[in-house]
Amino acid sequence: MKLNVIHRSLLVCSLCLLPALQAMAQQATTPYQAGSTPSGGAADGIPSPMYAQDNGANAREPGWQGLANVLKKLEPSVDTSIPETASGAASRLSAMITQGQAAKALQEIERRQNANDRIIAPATDVQLLFLKGRALAALDRKPQALEVYRSMTSSYPELAEPWNNMAALYLQAGLTDPAYEALKTALSINPRYGVALRNMGMVQLMLSQKAFADASRHGIPGAAAQAQAIGRIIEGN
Repeated sequence: MKLNVIHRSLLVCSLCLLPALQAMAQQATTPYQAGSTPSGGAADGIPSPMYAQDNGANAREPGWQGLANVLKKLEPSVDTSIPETASGAASRLSAMITQGQAAKALQEIERRQNANDRIIAPATDVQLLFLKGRALAALDRKPQALEVYRSMTSSYPELAEPWNNMAALYLQAGLTDPAYEALKTALSINPRYGVALRNMGMVQLMLSQKAFADASRHGIPGAAAQAQAIGRIIEGN
């Protein structure tokens, strides 16, 4: 007996709430246009809700289909409960720099660094420092990029990469001698560092080309041809 009373009460409540839920669902699924208000009327330039799936069911229960659509919109397209890992952020920021979004990447890098600084005992994200140097260089702020790498050589003397990156910036500025010295230091830290070995080869080629060009200017036969041959090798790389 008591169960029947409860069932009847629940049925009455459901019937009372149904019109309100239908109205809310229809209003929520009505698309808005810029500059318009949610009046819901077609005369205002706002189309009424339309559902492509199962039009017969929609004609019977438009409110419930609209409510289902609203609930579906609340489902995240990715698992937002899982925070982005440091390596994932680094990959994403690196791609942003490569794709010409260095300014935007730099803003996020500095924001992340500031967040780390607020931690009592922060674990410095070395990858962020490398990315900051890359972003600054991409924005043609090379002196600041050099300063980032230079500070890393003091803070992380075990790393060869900052020295290699400094050499790359020196080469872009046509400063072969400091580039050579920076690469020597990088290779003294890690003699098997392939990128630094290749860059050292390029620097030596550039120095050789310069030497042959100087020899040509002093009248040494064949020196000009040798300088040109080295130049073709450099351009081919």
